[in-house]
Amino acid sequence: MGERGRQATKRLMDDHLDSEGSLGRPSRPTAGPHTALPFAEFKARRPPIAPRPSGPAGAWLRASRHLYGPLRRLRTKLMLILGRPVHCEVCGEVLFRGLPFIWHGRLKLLGAESALVRCDWDKMNRMTFRHVEADRCRPQ
Repeated sequence: MGERGRQATKRLMDDHLDSEGSLGRPSRPTAGPHTALPFAEFKARRPPIAPRPSGPAGAWLRASRHLYGPLRRLRTKLMLILGRPVHCEVCGEVLFRGLPFIWHGRLKLLGAESALVRCDWDKMNRMTFRHVEADRCRPQ
């Protein structure tokens, strides 16, 4: 590649780089004739790609943190009203009230987050629940 092509490529890159040195938009600049840039030179000019900084895992954004408590209480009330009781297989006591649903190919049990239960697959499509603590479960 000639010097003229390198200069054209540098001008093209400089036109599309913003003040932080990144392409300010997702599309690449259109390349014309004699605009090729060696990969090593392009990589040296481009800033390193880094993931966006995020908070700790499971943390709510600062703007929505004040909603966490009320939404949690609302969900608890809805589970008491709409949730189906899940019973212990051995003693028949109600372990928790929950709603099962499928989310991204996984089975979720809304309402079972704080219950200490053991869950097993009895048959292909049947789940059984038991107390974790042996002293709490009294067979009938």
